[in-house]
Amino acid sequence: MKNIIPTICVWFLVQGTYAQDTLRLEKRAPHTIYVEAFGQGLYDAIAYDRLIVQGPKHVTSFSTGLTIVPTKDLFVAGVPLSYNWLLGKRNHFLELGLGLSAMYLVEGNVHFSSTTNDLNGNPITIERMGYIPHFYSYFTPKIGYRFQQKEGGLFLRATLTPAVAMVNYDGMLVEYGSQMKYNSFSGFSFFREAAFFPFRVFPWAGISVGYTFDN
Repeated sequence: MKNIIPTICVWFLVQGTYAQDTLRLEKRAPHTIYVEAFGQGLYDAIAYDRLIVQGPKHVTSFSTGLTIVPTKDLFVAGVPLSYNWLLGKRNHFLELGLGLSAMYLVEGNVHFSSTTNDLNGNPITIERMGYIPHFYSYFTPKIGYRFQQKEGGLFLRATLTPAVAMVNYDGMLVEYGSQMKYNSFSGFSFFREAAFFPFRVFPWAGISVGYTFDN
């Protein structure tokens, strides 16, 4: 009997501590769909964020998105990826992240000229138009503020997301119609330009608005 009473007291203490931890670790709504202006995609993007680890003082998430600019003068298709650490309580977080973005970009309606010879051997300059394809990959660290309610609802975020140069490829100039290629601009570059910015590191930022929901 003497041993049973202390055992019961310890059991209730453990159960009470476990119950407090369970309440404190109550799951948050994990899914968020949002639109982002600028940010990792450089242009506007639609994206999805999924909470992964949910601790008492920190949360982690994975986010991915799609950037599309479907115009003839400029076509862009990009995919930003990011792993994020959220530090804070309730609805307000400091967000830190490590990201990687890949972008396919086509400059359209590029004016250029070429020179040929007529039947008499005289040079003739002809004005032409074409397009230049590019591929960019860049690293995007992130720091900012996130508002995300535990039960779901409005999602807001503002972050600094500098673009850091990785691997780029500039394709050949292709003429409309004939598909003739000109090699003037083609080639790889490594860690020289952050996407189409002429710097290895280019300061950038993003603003996001969306909606968080449960399963």
